[in-house]
Formats: sequence, C-alpha cells, structure tokens
Amino acid sequence: MVDMVLADNEISGFIQVLNPGFQKPSRPFLRMRYSDAINWLNAQDPPILNEQDKLHVFGDDIAEAAERKISNTINRPILLTHFPADLKAFYASGPGRIRL
Repeated sequence: MVDMVLADNEISGFIQVLNPGFQKPSRPFLRMRYSDAINWLNAQDPPILNEQDKLHVFGDDIAEAAERKISNTINRPILLTHFPADLKAFYASGPGRIRL
C-alpha cells in the first residue's frame, strides 16, 4: 500500500509537505502477541498502566495510548496478534483481530 501511495507523484508530494522526514516502514512488520504486549507494558519502568491506572492483566483491552507507546518506544510499526476473542471489535470478522 505504501509503495502504491508513494508511486503517485501528487500524493507523494503531499506526504513530503505534511511529513518531510517520512520514510516508508521496513518490512516485514514486527509482530507481537497480545500476551507479550501485556507483559511488555507491565515490564516498563515505570509500567504503562491500563485505563483504570492499574497493571495490565490478561483480558484487558489494550487502549490506543498504550498501543502507541509500544510502537513509539520500539520505533517500528507492530502488528498485535492473538487477542482474546471476547475483545474482538464488533466490526471485525474471523476468529481474531490484528490491530495496527
């Protein structure tokens, strides 16, 4: 997708105006299991707390801010995988979901 967007001169020009230092992400994207993400969030110093200001536990939804902290700290796009089925968004299909 990124290659297609960058191949269009007009759109690529907009990207350079909006984000002059943009570099397309390296592939393959890093993948992290939901359980590993929970452990990672709790292992930080200080821990990255859930929306109730407590340590994350298996079964918590990982809020967008926590997801962003993971990718910003690791400094790569990350696909979080293997979410518990009951956390799957109503609009997602299939047995699991992948979130960016």
